[in-house]
Amino acid sequence: MINQTRLGVSYQPLDNVEMSGNVPLAEQFGIPGVNLDDFTSGLPAITAPGLTRIGSLGCTPAVLHFTNYEVSNNTDMTRGNHSVSFGFNAVRRHSNVRQSCNSRGSFPFSLMFTNNPVNPANTGFGAAELLLGRPQRMTIDGTDGTLGLRRTDWGFYVQDDWKVMPKLTVNLGLRYELPQDYPQSEVAGRLIQFDVDTGLPAPLGQDGFPNGSGVKLDTNNLAPALRAGLPLHREDCVSGRLWHLLLARSRAGGEWFGFPAADFLEHDRTGGPSGFPGDARSHGRPAASERSQLAGAEPRGLRARFPDPLHAAVERRRAA
Repeated sequence: MINQTRLGVSYQPLDNVEMSGNVPLAEQFGIPGVNLDDFTSGLPAITAPGLTRIGSLGCTPAVLHFTNYEVSNNTDMTRGNHSVSFGFNAVRRHSNVRQSCNSRGSFPFSLMFTNNPVNPANTGFGAAELLLGRPQRMTIDGTDGTLGLRRTDWGFYVQDDWKVMPKLTVNLGLRYELPQDYPQSEVAGRLIQFDVDTGLPAPLGQDGFPNGSGVKLDTNNLAPALRAGLPLHREDCVSGRLWHLLLARSRAGGEWFGFPAADFLEHDRTGGPSGFPGDARSHGRPAASERSQLAGAEPRGLRARFPDPLHAAVERRRAA
């Protein structure tokens, strides 16, 4: 028996700063209510027809720091004609972000105050509009503090390579994934969701949206697999996928439906008992959260069935 345990930490800071160097330019030019802190230094965005845009770029500064903590454990053992593998993988995702794309505001000027009412489409002067100090509108938004977004992805698997006969190997696999707090929760509960019943925004973690992520936890991410491989001659191998189906349940109607799990489970691997591809612990596929969206998107009363057809393949190995 062989047991492998892995621990990992990754950290990725992405910082995008404003070129003004934290200088309160708007305050110096007599535009109040813009430079409130270091995150709102510089000028607001000012645009006028025929003139070059001035002001700070949108979505700056941006402070995006991502930290992932990962632990996995895999156990391999051989019992008679069975080679059994099982284990789990867990990833805790921390995203600490602060970014707003219009934190200094914007002042778009048009030609509505300097055009000729008789011929408004072809008259007006952008520079004159700017000197009048009459923008068409003013907009601003911002973020109060840093958001601490969190999520944990769990994955469990068991796999059995069963050598039924000297020339016949059957691969059995089962994987289960749990996307906890998908897509993300916030450490201080500062996320909101749109309530279609009331037409108003609703804080997450309260009545109507009891989950901190705003999405009901999907526990139906079960992916079974059954494969077989039969070598014919020294250089040939026949393989087939007998049943390979991902089961999920529609949240709306509650019916079970299935669609192929090959894209989520399969990972080519050579050197096995029959050189047959397949590994239930593969991580080279879309996350379970993406399958959760598919499972919850079925309309009420609709049964969708997408069976993975039986197939066989003949492979020939050649010396390099």
